[in-house]
Amino acid sequence: MTYSARLDGSAVEVEIGPEALRAGSVEFSYPDMDDLIVDGWTLTMRGPDRELKLEQLGRTRDDLLRELRAARLPARRAAMLQSGAAKPIDSFDAWRGDVPVLVGLHSDGITVEPDLGTPDYIPLSCLIAVDRSGYDITLRARAMEPVTVSKFGPRTDEFLQDLEEVRRELAKDTRDAYGALDASLVSLSASDGWAVTRADAGPLWESLRGAFAGQARAEQLAVLEQVSGEDLRLGIKTAFQGGTMPFALALSGKRIAVESADEEARATFVFETDDADYLNFVLLLTGFRREALFLPEEKLGRWSVAVRMLPAVRWARSALAERVVHDSSWETKLRSALA
Repeated sequence: MTYSARLDGSAVEVEIGPEALRAGSVEFSYPDMDDLIVDGWTLTMRGPDRELKLEQLGRTRDDLLRELRAARLPARRAAMLQSGAAKPIDSFDAWRGDVPVLVGLHSDGITVEPDLGTPDYIPLSCLIAVDRSGYDITLRARAMEPVTVSKFGPRTDEFLQDLEEVRRELAKDTRDAYGALDASLVSLSASDGWAVTRADAGPLWESLRGAFAGQARAEQLAVLEQVSGEDLRLGIKTAFQGGTMPFALALSGKRIAVESADEEARATFVFETDDADYLNFVLLLTGFRREALFLPEEKLGRWSVAVRMLPAVRWARSALAERVVHDSSWETKLRSALA
C-alpha cells in the first residue's frame, strides 16, 4: 500500500518497503530510524545523523504508522542484537511512565518498545520477580534496573498468564538441553544462558564439568579451570544458531575470560571486570553475538545501532581487554591476559 504526503513542500508517494521507508526518491532504513514523532498529520523520523519529515498525511496517517511500526520494530530488534527479531509470541499496548510502548513477549525475553528513544529488553533468564499492582506490572531482573509498564487494562491477566507459560517452556527446554549432555543434569537448577558456580551446582558439579569436558574446546576449558579454580562458571545457551552452546566464565583477579563451545568460537574474550553477573547479563542481552563486542566501528555495519543505543554494549566494548585467538600460542597468551 502507498500513502500520500508532502516532503519538503512537494507531493510524494510513501511506501513501507521490506527494509526501508521510501518517500519519493528518498529512503530511510528501519535500523537507523531511532525516533518516530507524531504531531497532528505530520510524522518526523529521526536517526543519528538525519531527519525526514512527512507532512499532510491526512486520514491515512494511522494506517501508515501501523504498517511502519510492524516493519520497523523487528529490524530494530535484530540490529540491537535483541531476542525477538522474529514476530513476538504476542504483543500488548501499554505505557512506561507517560510514554506509550509496545510490550513484546518472546520465547526468551520481553521487549518494551517506545516510538522515541531506546527500548528495554529483559532476558527471561534474568527475570527474578513479576510484581503486579492493579494494571501496573514491574519486571525485576538481576543485573538491571526494574522496568515498570502500566495500563495493560483488561489484557493484564492475559499478559501474566502468557509470560508464565513462556517461562515454563524455556525452563523445560533448558532442562532438556542439560539432560542431553548428561541425564543427571535434568535436575540442575540453572537458567538458560546463565552460568552457574560449583556452589550453585552442588553435587552435580562433577557431572556438569564432565559433560563440558566432552564438548568442543575441552582443552581450553581445562586451562581456564586451572587459572580460575573455584571461580569457574559453566552454562548453556539453548536455541543458539539452531543448537545448544555450552560456555564458560573464568574469573581471575579483576578479569574474566569467556569461552564458548560453538563452531564459530574462534577466540576467547577477556574482559576487564570482576562482575560476572553483569557480564553474563550483557551476553544474554546481546544474544551471545560477538561481532558487536570486538569489531572496529567502521566494520560494525548494522551492529552500530546496538553500540549507539545500548549502554551495556558500549560497556562491554570498553571492558574487552583481549581477544585471544585459538591458535598454537593460545594458552600462553591467555595466561598472560589473565595474569
